[in-house]
Amino acid sequence: MRTKGSCIINDDLNNLAEAIFSADVIVLAAPTYWANVPAIVKNMFDRMTGYVIKMEKGKFPKPLFPKSKKYVLITACSTPFPINIIAGQAMGH
Repeated sequence: MRTKGSCIINDDLNNLAEAIFSADVIVLAAPTYWANVPAIVKNMFDRMTGYVIKMEKGKFPKPLFPKSKKYVLITACSTPFPINIIAGQAMGH
């Protein structure tokens, strides 16, 4: 996957990656569950590594995502007490 610059699984991820790279702005809105994004968003992030990170043996990973790309991340959480305090999340104010 990382050596080909795409994902070897033949599904909609290749189309999604094309849309992300050609977009003027990327807006991602996702809730926060237990201090992390939902599984489907995490899965997308993990599978996008072939598109956004160049891996070469013996070298430090190189970012492929353009530095000029604009993005907005919108998230919200509502973790119940006392987990919110333990996990360092929302204080409920």
